[in-house]
Amino acid sequence: MTLHARRAVPWVLLMLAGCAETDFTEDDSGRTVELSQGSGFFVRLPRLPSGPRQTPDIKGALIRPLEKKIDAAANQEVFQFVAEGVGDAVIRIAPTEPSAPEFVIQVHVLPGSKPAAMPGGPSKPPGSY
Repeated sequence: MTLHARRAVPWVLLMLAGCAETDFTEDDSGRTVELSQGSGFFVRLPRLPSGPRQTPDIKGALIRPLEKKIDAAANQEVFQFVAEGVGDAVIRIAPTEPSAPEFVIQVHVLPGSKPAAMPGGPSKPPGSY
């Protein structure tokens, strides 16, 4: 590896780390988190024996739900979102069984340097999967 390439590697890794999406878990329920406009993030919750959780209820700043899937290997439900609007939002994900807790997280979206990217294009309206 050339000297120039060795010097470039840390910068490339730093840039890639800045593009990483954030994961939130049941341990984050009740927290307030900050994200930049255009940031993608995931909520990963354990699967429930009674079945999949309800569709997320989002109030406030525009948080677009992108996808909901099951990660069978990790035994989790995975909800993917993008923070499109600046401001505060509350995301609630209710369980299907009464004994399981509701997941609630407040998201404070800060202005980003660019508008939110819409993976997969603008085919899905806000608030839909």
